[in-house]
Formats: sequence, structure tokens, C-alpha cells
Amino acid sequence: MPFDVKRFRGIFPAALTMFDEKNNFDEEATARHWDWLITHQEVDGLVIAGTSGEFIALEREERIRLFRLARDVVRKRVPVIYGSGHYSTKLTIQLSEEAQKCEADALILILPYFQKPPKAAVIEHYRRVRQAINLLIDRTSIEKFIYGRTATATANFLNAPEKVRSKNTKFEFNIEKANAILEAAGWKKGSDGIRAKDGKQLKFVFQTSINAPRQKTQAIIKQACQKAGIDVELKSVVASVFFSSDAANPDTYPHFYADAQMYNTTMTRPDPGFFMNQYASWETATKENKWQGRNVSRWQSKQYDEIFNQAEAELDAVKRAAMYIKLNDLVVSDNYILPLLRRPKVAAVSASLTVPLSGWDNDLWQITNWYRET
Repeated sequence: MPFDVKRFRGIFPAALTMFDEKNNFDEEATARHWDWLITHQEVDGLVIAGTSGEFIALEREERIRLFRLARDVVRKRVPVIYGSGHYSTKLTIQLSEEAQKCEADALILILPYFQKPPKAAVIEHYRRVRQAINLLIDRTSIEKFIYGRTATATANFLNAPEKVRSKNTKFEFNIEKANAILEAAGWKKGSDGIRAKDGKQLKFVFQTSINAPRQKTQAIIKQACQKAGIDVELKSVVASVFFSSDAANPDTYPHFYADAQMYNTTMTRPDPGFFMNQYASWETATKENKWQGRNVSRWQSKQYDEIFNQAEAELDAVKRAAMYIKLNDLVVSDNYILPLLRRPKVAAVSASLTVPLSGWDNDLWQITNWYRET
């Protein structure tokens, strides 16, 4: 079932783990401490076996005793987060399974300490997964069977005007290649068909607003992901909530409390400057700006910022267009942003009306010059 982040609000102290004078885990004293926090301090939840919980000083069986004690003492009065991290991946999995048996509401996991992988390895790990997912998006079918003539499949984020549309990108739908990438990255299929690595299954939550074409698009992507051994949980949010500016609601798209999300972003101006500031670092949506920044994805690049600022000051139209093409290529090249379709705005008028045409506004543009043929 979907993870309810709303339950984890308020004060969650890192509860202490008590030891007696012989350095043994003191269950009675620990239980009294937890009960005091809940009953007298009225905390909103507890964090068990965190850093203050001396998890590193506890043996495996003591950690399990601690989990069981938490279950028996707390009795679901408040949510409890269990610390099940360990420098051994195998033991982390075992402790996480024990925490689940003890009715943990959430877990705290950390990278194996003393065995921290280099930053480049962590980045490469996630890059390969994104590369595989990009190969699992059947853009052609989404265009043909869902949107028809109202959309065109694309690999570009910036698609208009023509002079700033990149010719350097392309999209491909290839389940076999996606499987090969994941296999090479160490993600192996289990008996249930879901890939896993170091005991962690490859799962993610994919959200969008409630809208029939979007749910159909979700279904197409999920089906392909399943064939590659990726378990996708689909989440659909009422549009009035998803697109709202409510800073307190975690289901709005600027919060982006999911692994992937889909929505349409509209380019209403012939100049791409404002449209492309969506990936400038200073536009990042954060709690501090009440999630009002335009960079909802939180993707950032120093190179992107530098080129964007250069483009803002460039007066040569050819050089400026080349800069925006480079910005587009930076955005889509590492598969963090996965464009699906270009959806030009559709407008229609009566066959008996003659109206001036514009490449950017075909609703009521120059309505004073409209006339009806007689």
C-alpha cells in the first residue's frame, strides 16, 4: 500500500537505549524511558536504535530484542521508526525483516559505514537505472494510441521554435537492452520476477494527476518495466490537489514525494528563456520557498547555470540558439528528465470564420480582426 508520509510529522526524538552497570542492555529502564516520552512528553513518534540509540554498540540479537520491546511498549500509540542499518548489507536486510515483523512504521537505513562507495560509483549506479527506464518508455505507442494527432513523441524538452530544437537526441524503446543494462549493473531477477541488488528490490512510485490519458500512459510504462523486472507502484492524485500551491500538502507536484512523476509543462512564449529556467538551481522548489520554485525536479548542474546566464546576456541570435540547444541536451542527457511528448496547443474555429493565425496564440488572438464569410 502507498507510504503515508503525513503520519511522520511533529517531534520524533531519537530514543535512548539504556544499559546497566555491567554494560548489558537494560530492557526495563529503556521501556520506562519510551513510555515517559509518549505519556508525559506527548511526542508524535519515536526513533528506535538510531545513533542516540547506540545501535552500533548492540549485537544483532540485542537489536532484535530492542525491536520487540518497542512493539510491546509502544503498542501503536505513536509511529515508530526503527534503525536497521548495518555495515553488512546481509545483516541490514535481516534486521529490516525483523523490524517489519515487529510492526515498524518506517526504517532508517544508511550506506555501509567503513565501506562507503565513492560518489562517482553512487552516481553511476543511479544513472544506469535511469538509462534503463528511458529505454522502457514506448513513446511511439503513447503518441499513436493515446494522444493521436494532438502530440508528437520526442526526446527533447525544448521543442520550439525550430531553431532551438536539438538534433542531437533520439529516443528508443528496447526492453532487451534495458534488461542488459540492469543485469550488468548487478540487478538480478528473483523468483518473483523483480530485480534486486544487495537484498534491495528495484521498486519505485510513479505519480501523476488523475486524467484518463495519463493513467493509460502510466499503464504502458509500468507494463514495460515489469518485463524488465522493475516493480512500479502507480499513484494518481486529484488534479486540484496535484497542481495546487498548498505548501502543507505533500501530494502536490512541487513537493515531488515520489520516485518519478509526470505532468505537462507549457511553453507560452516564443522565446525559450523563461521556459528553460525550470532547471536553474536558483529556481529549485524547497520547503524554504514554500515549494514555489519552478525547478520541481531539483535537478541541478553548475554547467547549466553558467550557460543559462550566458544565454540571457547573449545578443547574437545564432549563438543564443546554440546555447539553448546545449541546455536541452544537458537536461535530457543523463535521463534524469525523460521527455515523452510534444503537445502543441490545439484550437478550432468554425469553418465560416476567417481568423489571423499565430504560432503561439490561436484562442482569441486579434479577435477584433475576425470576420465571417458570407
